Amino acid sequence: MRAIRPPRGNGDRDRRAPTRAPGTPTIDPAGSWSGRRIPAGAWPGIARTAPASPYGWRRPDSWTGSRAPDPRPQEAEMKIVVVGGTGLIGSRLVEELRARGHEAVPASPSSGVDALTGEGLPDALAGADAVADVSKGRSFEADAAMRFFTTVTRNLLAAERDAGVRHHVALSIVGVDRVPGSGHYRAKVAQEKLVEESGTPYTIVRATQFFEFIRTIAEAAADRGGIRLPPALVQPVAAADVVAAVADVVTGPPVGGIVEVAGPQAYPLDELARTALAAWGDQRTVYTDPHARYFGAELGERALVPEEGRARLGGTPFARWLRPG
Repeated sequence: MRAIRPPRGNGDRDRRAPTRAPGTPTIDPAGSWSGRRIPAGAWPGIARTAPASPYGWRRPDSWTGSRAPDPRPQEAEMKIVVVGGTGLIGSRLVEELRARGHEAVPASPSSGVDALTGEGLPDALAGADAVADVSKGRSFEADAAMRFFTTVTRNLLAAERDAGVRHHVALSIVGVDRVPGSGHYRAKVAQEKLVEESGTPYTIVRATQFFEFIRTIAEAAADRGGIRLPPALVQPVAAADVVAAVADVVTGPPVGGIVEVAGPQAYPLDELARTALAAWGDQRTVYTDPHARYFGAELGERALVPEEGRARLGGTPFARWLRPG
């Protein structure tokens, strides 16, 4: 399968750290993702700083660089409510946060918390420091998706204000604002807008398609015994890498902007599905069709991949995930 490596720029070598006022805290963005230590002012996409975060750090007004801030000091245990806490990402996020020594509370209908109706939210959010909304919705149908994401987000933000929650993290999708033909994506854009305009300190984490979602993509594109997909580029990522990124973000200061997470390599979507189905023993033919729809929408060539230098890259290659060991 033809892998397309994300473009690399030389901008980091030419940037210099800005002068900091005396007493301004230094944020080291390298964390566990790079041996290099680059001043926060040298991150791609950062133009200025915003008022101090509730955790005492100055945060960028918008952040979409390839490195996220270090998590805040881990001596202080946090209570973090994970909405959608029993799903693919949510259940793993709960485990990861608990392994880091935090109180992670899974919030889902099965645990007695329904963010869609508001049932159980006040009790779940009492004393919470942060909320991670990784809920995935209950339908891809446009109107249903819009109702779900806007209602859940409004209910969460209202309950968070009442509970004094200091950080709202929402999991979204890379390129969500570049696919207006998809009702599901329009619903996620509406969700992001509610978060941005809420006044609650927030971070939006946009991830590319999960490796674990490839089978769903193929099934949605099934057509008369075959599968019809466009050659648009995707840069899929392992769910485990997304979980690690969300855990770092939710335990850190609010960014007040967007963090993007992607896999290490980009592939044409049709080739990706063809390779995966062959590895799974699925003999259906994958047809390349530039006009094939992706959950109701035609895709531009780079609609679903991050812009150059703007994403934290996961460390799990697709080939290794597909054939572990």
